[in-house]
Amino acid sequence: MFKILILQRLYNLSDRQTEFQRNTSEENGKMYSLIDKKIIKKV
Repeated sequence: MFKILILQRLYNLSDRQTEFQRNTSEENGKMYSLIDKKIIKKV
């Protein structure tokens, strides 16, 4: 859940957009890998 909130803030996603991404399994994997890469780069 925490990663989802971070993604929502980073990409300025609405609740509806976030829910769609979360429910789409193929896109879900891409989104999580992007956030992991962004967090690693910022740290």
